[in-house]
Amino acid sequence: MAVIDEIFVEIPILIQLPKTIKETSVRLSDAVANLVFQFVDQSYIPAQSNFALVEEIDEAICVSNVGGSIPDDFPEGVYIRNGRHFFRC
Repeated sequence: MAVIDEIFVEIPILIQLPKTIKETSVRLSDAVANLVFQFVDQSYIPAQSNFALVEEIDEAICVSNVGGSIPDDFPEGVYIRNGRHFFRC
């Protein structure tokens, strides 16, 4: 019975080892990146200002009731909100 108790004591250590290694490697790579690179926010040139990030203006709200339908001739694609106007891919 003592052998079985020893096995169950060692199992949690073996399960947590890969997680510990992964967390350590992530922290180490973050530290190296912070030492090597200097991260700064770059300003946009006037021609790019339309594609700048948009600040949130209020708290998020939950919309639970939406009416209407998408028009049949609406162009297909992915619409990305990345500035004051949308961009269609």
